[in-house]
Amino acid sequence: MGTYHLIDHTADIGIFIEGKDLKDLFSTAAYAMFSQMFDLDKLEEKEKKKIELEGANLEDLLIRWLNELLFLSDSGYIFKQFNIEILQQNSLSATVKGEKIDFQKTSLKQQIKAATYHQLEIKKADSGNLQATIIFDV
Repeated sequence: MGTYHLIDHTADIGIFIEGKDLKDLFSTAAYAMFSQMFDLDKLEEKEKKKIELEGANLEDLLIRWLNELLFLSDSGYIFKQFNIEILQQNSLSATVKGEKIDFQKTSLKQQIKAATYHQLEIKKADSGNLQATIIFDV
């Protein structure tokens, strides 16, 4: 998994993500988002969901990916493992693992409403890694 850290952003949550490739970047972004919402330490990988998405470009696909995961979270699921099987310029196929939300195991740390397009850009760093900054509406 890649790395991530929070960045200062007025009234919202900003997360800087870095991954060795697109699959790593997308899976790290998903993990970072869920880690801001829930304590993932005690979470088990009991449930598996298949996700297939299309987007206009990579940035659009990243936002659609994160917002699809938020939709599933609103439906009662938390995920912590993200296996991106196919990732192309405008399509993604992934399997995610987690479990139904159980507030005896975890607590809601921060509600995230949506991933936004604000200041979003996927770029290649000098190291060759891919980077993105994602702003989440809370």
